[in-house]
Amino acid sequence: MDCNYLNVFCSNIRSIHQNFNLLESFPNILSNDIIITNEAWLSKLSVFPNLKNNHNVFTACQHNKAGGIVAYYNTNLSIEKIPSQLFTTFDCMILWLKPENLYIICIYRHPIVTKFYYYLKELDHL
Repeated sequence: MDCNYLNVFCSNIRSIHQNFNLLESFPNILSNDIIITNEAWLSKLSVFPNLKNNHNVFTACQHNKAGGIVAYYNTNLSIEKIPSQLFTTFDCMILWLKPENLYIICIYRHPIVTKFYYYLKELDHL
């Protein structure tokens, strides 16, 4: 990165296939360096829309159809998706911005998880 800041936008999209056009219609959102959407409703073999001048990475739903995380990032950024273990209470994606040695952890907690003790216990293992 050439500057001293990084703009990150994160939002629940509730199905990337149904709401991607709405996301694209907001230029202020698209100007961010990284756009993270959760509750993307992705299966393990999902194909999802691309954003112009952006790369993307994703984590498919591990537990139900509502999960999954998609991250779009500017082509001028050097980002690697770090493999993480599977968790029972949330989907997780870890992004590593190589030159800055900065990690961004993206989490989607499933609404069916009502016992927060288990969720918090799993967070300890990140």
